[in-house]
Amino acid sequence: MILAVRTGNTEIYCGMLDVLIELGDWRDVLARLADRVIAASKSNVPPHEGKLGRQGQALLDRLRSAMEQKT
Repeated sequence: MILAVRTGNTEIYCGMLDVLIELGDWRDVLARLADRVIAASKSNVPPHEGKLGRQGQALLDRLRSAMEQKT
């Protein structure tokens, strides 16, 4: 699962999350984790002005691509 995230393989990562949820008690754990990450990201988002670095741009592109696939 970690390798899927590191390599940007969203399909494998999401599939593995589905497997964890099917296995049982993971649904609540993952929901709590998501809630914590969302809450933390709301308070820790610094303003950005200027051009992103290579890794920042790659992350933004990957997130945008994942969002486009959902719609």
